[in-house]
Amino acid sequence: MIIVDKALEARAEQGNPIKVAILGGGFMAQGLTNQIVNSVPAMSMVAIYSRKPQKAIHVLNYSGLENPIEAVTQSQLDDAIRDGKPVFTQDVMLLARSEHVDLNSRHDRLCRVRRARPARGIQTRQRRCADERRTRCDHRPDSSDLR
Repeated sequence: MIIVDKALEARAEQGNPIKVAILGGGFMAQGLTNQIVNSVPAMSMVAIYSRKPQKAIHVLNYSGLENPIEAVTQSQLDDAIRDGKPVFTQDVMLLARSEHVDLNSRHDRLCRVRRARPARGIQTRQRRCADERRTRCDHRPDSSDLR
């Protein structure tokens, strides 16, 4: 952990935090957002996706991020992140396409393809990214990845 701590400390000193986006507005998202905002200086919570806007607003307010903005278009999301304002969206693809997000907290969900089978329910097949050892995956999912 010392190596990770030193790397995070160096990023904090450079003013280059890891920009995190959370997918989901539940209990775990609330805890993770609170931890990042209040305890990890080299990471910043830039955006949250939730199907229910009131949940996203609650998660951001609980962590101390006041007056979040709802982004409906890619430019609204990118402008809010660039200006350092807390932002939420109901369109997960905006987060996946944003060049201002370094880490999607549930990236594995974006790289998954689900196929429904009538007798067995839902079968999940993992789609591998080009190189899983990268620190940031460049996989930009299309809408079929979320079915």
